[in-house]
Amino acid sequence: MGVTLPPFFILSMERTNLTQFEEYPKEMLLYMRHYGPHFNRKLFEFAISNMEKITDGRRTKLNPYTKDEVESMLKLYNVKINNG
Repeated sequence: MGVTLPPFFILSMERTNLTQFEEYPKEMLLYMRHYGPHFNRKLFEFAISNMEKITDGRRTKLNPYTKDEVESMLKLYNVKINNG
């Protein structure tokens, strides 16, 4: 069960396509009202702590990559990131 959003809420969101949903969970709506569409460090840690992968019928927790691991993978595959 969700909450139907007025059209102005969807239009005020930038870079987030939420128009595919007709109703939102009330917890999501409450979060978006307080914090907006940003995904901060604390929320990231909470989200990743609840993620699991299933391999051969066994559940294992996901471990996020560190910044150094990401940078080494980008360097290995010769990927350049430009902000602009």
